[in-house]
Amino acid sequence: MNQFLQKFQNWLVGRGVYLAKTQNRASISDLLKLIWPVETNLHLIRIGSKTRSDGGYLVPDDLEGIQRVFSPGVADSMDFECEFLERGIPCELIDGSIDNPPIANNLVKFSKLWLSSATTEDSISLNDWLESRAAVGEELLLQMDIEGSEYESILSASDLTLSRFRIIVIELHDLRAVFSRQGLTLFELSMKKLLNTHVVVHAHPNNCNPPIEIDGLLWPDVLELTLIRRDRVTKIGAPARLPHHLDQDNTPNRHFALAMP
Repeated sequence: MNQFLQKFQNWLVGRGVYLAKTQNRASISDLLKLIWPVETNLHLIRIGSKTRSDGGYLVPDDLEGIQRVFSPGVADSMDFECEFLERGIPCELIDGSIDNPPIANNLVKFSKLWLSSATTEDSISLNDWLESRAAVGEELLLQMDIEGSEYESILSASDLTLSRFRIIVIELHDLRAVFSRQGLTLFELSMKKLLNTHVVVHAHPNNCNPPIEIDGLLWPDVLELTLIRRDRVTKIGAPARLPHHLDQDNTPNRHFALAMP
């Protein structure tokens, strides 16, 4: 980079704007292949949000034996968690942005904390949260919607911690960042960490933000991903067809679906 361009970029950074060369279509295509769901012996069901589009997720029909749900990021909705409360399954909730969960229930344990890479006065790591709230051997489910902190939380968690979760439902944010080299690396590392122990069984783009189009390929800014632990799968088949018939748009914004590259 010549001196003039370097000075210009520095000037932009000083004003809150950072420019970087974007990744090419091949890199984004590889990411889609990495996270593309597969067909398994388990069919999917929809949990949560029967009366509105947002707040519901597709999960494998393998909930028998789930003993506790961990759900960081609550805000004003507990549609997903309520279905487990109705089954008598305790729910562990944390959210640093609210003082109390929207629904009171004896099976709910809430702490005003952020999920993060380390435990501090106002945050807790996934490792420490499980150690403090889950008994050894319990079958767990994780539903994570923490507005961008999911990457550090995943990467700081041990494989043993992640393997405690039979099912993981995670909402991935700020995916436009994968068009930078650093963002691409962070996303790849996070996904490969999850894929050490789990298999992707569903992907659904949240249409709260418009997709990014690069050479005809659509990439979402927010993506809902469902994974199941590998030991629960007895058959892995062909790549899944998207969208699933149970999918719903999250907002009235433009509908779009992922396309297999």
